[in-house]
Amino acid sequence: MDDSKGKIAVAALALLLLLILLPLFILTSAAEDEHNRTAALAGCALPSGETMVVPPEYEDAINAAAQTANFPPGVIAAQLFTESRFDPNAYQPSSGASGIAQFIRSTWETWGNGADPFDALAGIDAQGRYMAQLQRDVAPLVTSDRSRIELALAAYNAGPAAVTAAGGIPAIPETQNYVSQIMQLAQAATTGCQIPGGDVIGEIGSGKWVNPLPNSYITSTFGYRGCVPGVGCEGFIADHNGLDFATSSRAGTVVAATDLTITTVDNTDAAGAPVSGHAPDNPSVEFRYVHCALNSHRVRVGQTVAAGTPLCTEGATGYVTGPHLHFMILMNGTPVDPEPVLIANGVQLRYLP
Repeated sequence: MDDSKGKIAVAALALLLLLILLPLFILTSAAEDEHNRTAALAGCALPSGETMVVPPEYEDAINAAAQTANFPPGVIAAQLFTESRFDPNAYQPSSGASGIAQFIRSTWETWGNGADPFDALAGIDAQGRYMAQLQRDVAPLVTSDRSRIELALAAYNAGPAAVTAAGGIPAIPETQNYVSQIMQLAQAATTGCQIPGGDVIGEIGSGKWVNPLPNSYITSTFGYRGCVPGVGCEGFIADHNGLDFATSSRAGTVVAATDLTITTVDNTDAAGAPVSGHAPDNPSVEFRYVHCALNSHRVRVGQTVAAGTPLCTEGATGYVTGPHLHFMILMNGTPVDPEPVLIANGVQLRYLP
């Protein structure tokens, strides 16, 4: 088979996987995570001093609703806590809002699928589906992953028409406080007090791909290559699980090859000082940038950055013979060849003679 045709075939498979893999959201059990949640709240406590512990009987439903809504589970949980303190029998006489998610009657008739509004699991399921619709309603106003979450929350409280008319979160104190409290609760429930949606750098969603180490040459391709002199013959060395790039200066700037939500920034020499993350809309597609120079990182965990955003400086950390970038793409934890993926997305690559 022609080598270029083989690469295109692999690229097609990789792109297909990128399109069909759905985000995975995991909410740990209350028994294991209650202490962590309390500790996180202490680290970024709310002004009211409130705490949030998710009842274990609702965790699976919250996970499912989060996946439907493409939200972090902590946001769904914080919304339920704000609405009803997880009380499935909550009722507001003035508005008629009922149940754990506090749907008013007309909205429940549309989204409740004929269920009892005081059925907690039905309420959480409806919440996930309704939040997904509200995101579609406010999509023209979204400028970042964080704004996507905040605008949908505002629409849940004030209605999508009010958000559209205001061109953002309406200047309604109740709505502004509602969004703020949920975001703070969700942030406090994360390890390290990460803002839901993270900080955003650049234009996310452009579909752009770039060379992860500009002005570089590929020095080692993906797949089996045997022992590497001066490095070793261990499995991960002989069976190369990424693509190596190097610049002539040996001090190039490593950039995000495509949009990236940062999950790891490790300044440990032995680990290769890596930056890792995943596709903003698909956590099962992971990217790793290994062998950054120590103390050269320019991003932090929780940020979402656009293609071309500087991540670190090309370095020689870890098990290497010289400065370079080891670039990896993983799908559901399994390394795939980055070369055909980059080529299929229009990235020009150069090779050593």
